[in-house]
Amino acid sequence: MFSLNSPATPPYSFVISMPSVAIVKLNHDNFLLWKAQRIPYLRGQDLFGYIDGSIPKPPKIISVTHPETSVVSERLNPAYSQWVHQDNLILSTLMTSLLEPILASVVTYTSFKAVWNALDDTFSSRSCARILQICTQLATATKGSKTTTNYFHYIKRLTDELVVAGQPLNHNDIITYILTGLSHEYDSFVVSISARTDDITLEEIYSLLLTSEAHLSRHQLTPIIYQPSANIAY
Repeated sequence: MFSLNSPATPPYSFVISMPSVAIVKLNHDNFLLWKAQRIPYLRGQDLFGYIDGSIPKPPKIISVTHPETSVVSERLNPAYSQWVHQDNLILSTLMTSLLEPILASVVTYTSFKAVWNALDDTFSSRSCARILQICTQLATATKGSKTTTNYFHYIKRLTDELVVAGQPLNHNDIITYILTGLSHEYDSFVVSISARTDDITLEEIYSLLLTSEAHLSRHQLTPIIYQPSANIAY
């Protein structure tokens, strides 16, 4: 029960809304990236409670006691109105980050939490399938004819996607995938890296691999000089 002298609207007087311009729009293939873009912002602006329920919807009607007559009456809760206002601001900007086919599937939901949960439920199984696909791609990745730069960025993109999915690989596993995908001409490089007892960063691996690639390229481009043989008649 509230008094007329009570503060009007703690702690629901949020005035911050999500960015009006979405960098990544949700489609059927990028849910993990889309989600990773939004969660830090919501946490940073103290808005994540609209998802996890730690900022619950206040009651719509409250009982108010008149300080002089002690008469109790029911009134619209100002905190409720502000909560709904903020929730709609977040929901509106969330909707602008969805491509039209995705938007059509959640257009009937009226709260930010309802839309977020619907999207999470829809794409969670796809996310699990994507994680398995990434692990398979890493296990079968080979440098082949790729340049060192393209190969390294390919591995890094896959491992970064696992981080976004909440399944990060440890440092040594990433290095193992990189080394495993190299062809036999890089055997000496693999042996030298494997024999190291000190910690090595991914940046060092990349730099050393570039050096090895350049060395192999120079070796392959070196012309072979054949000595003419003389035919000696006896």
